Amino acid sequence: MTALDYTVKRRRPNQPTRRRTRAARTQILALLDWDALCEIAARLPGREDGTVGRPAHFPPAAVLLFGAAAWQLGGERAVEVAFEEDRALWQSVRRRLLFRYPGYPGLERNDFPMKRHHFRYYRDRYGIKEGVFEQLRADFRARSCELAKSFGLFDSTKGSWTHPAVENLGVGDGTTFKPRFKAVPGDLQLDRDTGELIQRRYDPDAHIITVTDRETGEPIQGPRGIAFGIVSASIPNTDNERVILATYAIRPGEGNDEAALGVKSIGELAPLLPGAQGFVWDKAMRGKHRDAIYKLGLLSIVKTAKAPGGGYKTALVEQMDLSSPDGTVTTVPVWAVNGALGMEVRSAARESSSRSNARNSSADPDAGTANTACQTSLPPP
Repeated sequence: MTALDYTVKRRRPNQPTRRRTRAARTQILALLDWDALCEIAARLPGREDGTVGRPAHFPPAAVLLFGAAAWQLGGERAVEVAFEEDRALWQSVRRRLLFRYPGYPGLERNDFPMKRHHFRYYRDRYGIKEGVFEQLRADFRARSCELAKSFGLFDSTKGSWTHPAVENLGVGDGTTFKPRFKAVPGDLQLDRDTGELIQRRYDPDAHIITVTDRETGEPIQGPRGIAFGIVSASIPNTDNERVILATYAIRPGEGNDEAALGVKSIGELAPLLPGAQGFVWDKAMRGKHRDAIYKLGLLSIVKTAKAPGGGYKTALVEQMDLSSPDGTVTTVPVWAVNGALGMEVRSAARESSSRSNARNSSADPDAGTANTACQTSLPPP
């Protein structure tokens, strides 16, 4: 092997490839052509008329696009570099925004593209309050459901309740993002200027769990991450493509678990998707959550967890009154056995065996007790 007469420039592991960057820039322009982006941006707070001070250089839609591009390219600095180096990309973005939002100095002049400080100034100056955020989520749900139906999803003419169509089912799951800081409330650090102990920066939305310190072996508290729930639907005849229908934040506190918030999200999606037949979830959904989904008129396709000891879980669903041909009304309990409906059925052979066991119970009391217990046990579904 001979030595190379030139320097080999290696790409950093976290640096995106040209193909990935080109695809992300195409997605940015496609997002800008989406009419819903401007409708959602209209919900964002902005500078009111008559306010003293310098007017904004860019509209709220540009700020929303900058934040979405940061997720695509890997950070705010990556978006700034992309706009600075690829002036053709910025010109396409600027002209599209100028056509919709005339009068903004940053769009009318071609002196400099949008920078990070424009995005951060809007974020820190106005912010997004809880009421505004809920309205944004509602607009996103409505637009996503319309997009899903345009792809042929949630069609009421397909499938049935016994054989639901795959395209009429939604899928939900929870995921956890890495926290921005490793500290938790109570972790202090020394302020070198004042000499006082101050609270270290921590993420208030991160879930806190107890972990074991690798060096000392003692239990310590640490952030688990920021949990989110996502409800989506798969596009038929297409691999690895989904439509995100709704998202929600899973925050620490009572009643903010994945399953409870998932049922709430399904209740918000049900009026927007009349052709939906059910939702698929993991074992985070328990019996009370499945019952709430049933009451919405939807199927819940969820695996049932094992009962203590490894057996099947059983629960009484309701008492049903059944009428026989001779007019006799009998009340029959309906049970859920391993997530499936079932009821106790007694055959004629069992009835005759029961009568014979009752006659012989005086001779062998233990045998009669065993046979009676066998008959009152639940049959398999």
